[in-house]
Amino acid sequence: MKVYLDNAATTPVHPLVVEAMMPVLANQFGNPSSIHGYGR
Repeated sequence: MKVYLDNAATTPVHPLVVEAMMPVLANQFGNPSSIHGYGR
Protein backbone atom coordinates (compact mmCIF):
# COMPACT_ATOMS: atom_id res chain seq x y z
CA MET A 1 0.00 0.00 0.00
CA LYS A 2 1.28 3.49 -0.91
CA VAL A 3 0.66 6.52 1.31
CA TYR A 4 1.07 10.10 0.06
CA LEU A 5 2.12 12.40 2.93
CA ASP A 6 2.78 15.74 1.18
CA ASN A 7 0.56 17.78 3.51
CA ALA A 8 1.74 21.09 1.99
CA ALA A 9 0.12 20.11 -1.30
CA THR A 10 -3.04 18.61 0.17
CA THR A 11 -3.91 20.64 3.27
CA PRO A 12 -7.57 21.68 3.21
CA VAL A 13 -8.32 25.38 3.52
CA HIS A 14 -10.13 26.38 6.72
CA PRO A 15 -13.76 27.43 6.01
CA LEU A 16 -13.21 30.88 7.57
CA VAL A 17 -10.28 31.48 5.22
CA VAL A 18 -12.38 30.43 2.22
CA GLU A 19 -15.14 32.84 3.31
CA ALA A 20 -12.68 35.71 3.75
CA MET A 21 -10.97 35.09 0.40
CA MET A 22 -14.09 34.62 -1.78
CA PRO A 23 -14.66 38.36 -2.45
CA VAL A 24 -11.07 38.72 -3.61
CA LEU A 25 -11.05 35.55 -5.70
CA ALA A 26 -14.39 36.40 -7.33
CA ASN A 27 -13.85 40.12 -8.00
CA GLN A 28 -10.15 40.92 -8.32
CA PHE A 29 -7.98 39.52 -11.07
CA GLY A 30 -4.33 39.93 -11.88
CA ASN A 31 -0.97 38.30 -12.20
CA PRO A 32 1.66 39.27 -9.62
CA SER A 33 4.34 38.05 -12.05
CA SER A 34 3.17 40.39 -14.78
CA ILE A 35 5.61 43.04 -15.99
CA HIS A 36 2.94 45.65 -16.75
CA GLY A 37 0.77 47.59 -14.30
CA TYR A 38 -2.62 46.32 -15.50
CA GLY A 39 -1.53 42.74 -14.92
CA ARG A 40 -0.48 43.51 -11.39
